[in-house]
Amino acid sequence: MNIDIPFQRLGGIGGIVKINAIINGQGTHYADGTERLYLHILKSQDHGLPIKDGKRVPMTFVIGGKEYSGTLGSRSNLIYLFFVTSLFDSDGKEHKQTYLLRDNGFSKGQHVQVTVSGNRIILS
Repeated sequence: MNIDIPFQRLGGIGGIVKINAIINGQGTHYADGTERLYLHILKSQDHGLPIKDGKRVPMTFVIGGKEYSGTLGSRSNLIYLFFVTSLFDSDGKEHKQTYLLRDNGFSKGQHVQVTVSGNRIILS
């Protein structure tokens, strides 16, 4: 897994913080052959997220200008935070994070910037 980028606090105004993240894959694939992709945020960053190991926190994930509900998790054996793969739109329809990332032009190993504002993570 490649997460050796310099994660850092890039600046914030009020409760808004911009941080670095990476799109990772773990070598597993869906039945259609698409590798599963995940947005990973290094835990050691000054991200301001209310995360505790072993717990999942409800979050809003914004990608492509659309909002999706999901949970952000943390495990003691991982150095990063992760979105659970199933995200839900405002109609309650399930979307897989992999396809949302891919369909919005993101790919494995890509370094990205996310904006954290309260319980919202905006991928730009």
